[in-house]
Amino acid sequence: MLLLLHIFGFFIFNAGIGDRNHRDSKNIEKVYDYVKKEIREIIDDSKELHIYMTIQINQCNLGDLRTLQEISIETFNETFKDQNSPENMDAYLERAFNLNQLEKELSNSSSRFFFVYFNNELAGYIKVNIDDAQSEEMGNESLEVERIYIKSKFQKHGLGKVLLNKAIEIATERNKKKIWLGVWEKNENALAFYKRLGFVQTSAHSFYMGDEEQTDFIMTKILN
Repeated sequence: MLLLLHIFGFFIFNAGIGDRNHRDSKNIEKVYDYVKKEIREIIDDSKELHIYMTIQINQCNLGDLRTLQEISIETFNETFKDQNSPENMDAYLERAFNLNQLEKELSNSSSRFFFVYFNNELAGYIKVNIDDAQSEEMGNESLEVERIYIKSKFQKHGLGKVLLNKAIEIATERNKKKIWLGVWEKNENALAFYKRLGFVQTSAHSFYMGDEEQTDFIMTKILN
């Protein structure tokens, strides 16, 4: 930006404007200096803002069990409670996120959970599966993103993409050829998000919310 200002100033002071009217030249010079000062302050402010907008990813362990349960319930409620009955929501939450179930999943060497922090606040999490931990038989060359959720107040900061990139990094390290996940057919925003990131629908499977059978689209991305 400063380079553009200098070029701008060069043309102003060398285009004959200042020669025609000394007063105009002085005024232009004042405007130029003022704008340059303002832009310097904007750049400094953006640098300071960047310092405080930190993103950190940590792998979960058994010591994070209760925190994992809390954020799992909170984010699932935020995402789906308005489209499902309270009875079905309660039934699913109890089955999927009770402490015994989460401890079992955390202890599975073929599954990994990661928390993402935004400005040192827990903002979301992701669960990835490989091999026989995958919820569908996709083979040893696949990695599944079983869960990926961001708290509503931290959305629109690119954290979902950060977590997906983490999953892709893990898949690449383990020489996986594709990454996949299930998305509720009615979750149009999520479907559009994954399509923008190169995922395509390859199949579908059933997902049970309490006693209601729902359809998830299987979205797959081939890794280079």
